[in-house]
Amino acid sequence: MHISRIDLNLFVVLDAIYQEGNITRASQALKLSQPALSHALGRLRELLKDPLFVRQGFRPWFLRRWFATSSDRCGRRCKPWN
Repeated sequence: MHISRIDLNLFVVLDAIYQEGNITRASQALKLSQPALSHALGRLRELLKDPLFVRQGFRPWFLRRWFATSSDRCGRRCKPWN
């Protein structure tokens, strides 16, 4: 796939979910419906061929591999929400 065909708004969705730690709150922050945000996350998962987030208890856990390959470069962005 050519980079010009990637919808960069999907990365705004990714950041909102990461920042809010919750699909519903991220959808409210972006003023989108929760199903629209879930669909956008599904498109991004398909595009990157990666689940991106996995549920850990009540909160999603962001998978590390997109930010860094080693924990020392990863910093606090790889940690779960508190």
